Amino acid sequence: MRILFLTSGKRVPSSRFRVHQFIPHLKRLGHRCVVSPCRPDKYDSFPLVGFLSAQLARKAWRQFQISRLKPDKFDAVFLERELLSSPRFGLEERLRSVTKRLILDVDDGLFALHPKKFERLASMADAVIAGNGSIQQEAERYNDNVTLIPTCLDLERYRFQGKFESPSSWTTIGWTGTFANLSYLDEVADVIERLGSRHNVRFHLITENPDKARQKIPLSVAMRSTSWSPKTELEDLLAFDIGIMPMPDTDWTRHKCGLKILQYMALGIPAVASPVGVNASIIQDGVNGFLADSPAEWFDVLQRLATGEVDLRPIIKGARKTVESDYSVSGNLCKLIAVLEGD
Repeated sequence: MRILFLTSGKRVPSSRFRVHQFIPHLKRLGHRCVVSPCRPDKYDSFPLVGFLSAQLARKAWRQFQISRLKPDKFDAVFLERELLSSPRFGLEERLRSVTKRLILDVDDGLFALHPKKFERLASMADAVIAGNGSIQQEAERYNDNVTLIPTCLDLERYRFQGKFESPSSWTTIGWTGTFANLSYLDEVADVIERLGSRHNVRFHLITENPDKARQKIPLSVAMRSTSWSPKTELEDLLAFDIGIMPMPDTDWTRHKCGLKILQYMALGIPAVASPVGVNASIIQDGVNGFLADSPAEWFDVLQRLATGEVDLRPIIKGARKTVESDYSVSGNLCKLIAVLEGD
């Protein structure tokens, strides 16, 4: 079948993990896939022209896509989240009017941000793909054809490394994410400072604007900031001895899909996360990772890991097994094909 994928951008995490990973597999099975990203990317920033000008450019590009790509010529159109990050849905309604089969993919709390828009998009789609259980429950209020497909990893790329031994000299605590989510690190900044004053701990940050990020997180501990790149992403992650995913408990964060911890777990990096939303479903505390719900708990877990008090072998193996069982591209490919084909 011919499938058109309308994504948020080439470098946007949701596009990379919910669309691009599946394309080679779909093509190998004989499907003709066209991926058309938003331009500029969803997270691209243009300080000189301002947000409104960038948004107008995105709108013009989306209008061009709808007219040029002729969605009616495709058997299915896969819409990642929305065409534009705004409460309006006129463009999506226009897309619906020229589409044979529209699939809406949602991997975050769009309904918490723009509830009326989410209701309209979910209602008019032929099928909805939800990134986790909480999104699935919300989507089922407006659509009877909802399938849960979690954010997955291609385990041919994410090969297990397994850091079984605690580092002998310095312990690197790491975080990867978009610049927009840097504020989540406020939850653990003081904890990392305290650890750094007692142990050989350093912090490694991977994001799209590392120099600006360092200014936003002025830690006194030894700190390394790396510019995110698809070419070096895995190599950079493997510099972590511990991977963290702190998050406040909000209407927005409860619906995130836990990508960071899945990346850590797949590679064999011990993961520590706030027990918010799907994190508490992915991680079984002390079995395949660690959950920390307060500064005291964060300090306790990170200190035990940094000082080698934890036998990491069963935890890291359990983490990899979790990803292999439930969060792999190969394990979820058939579900995606069924939604695309309408079976």
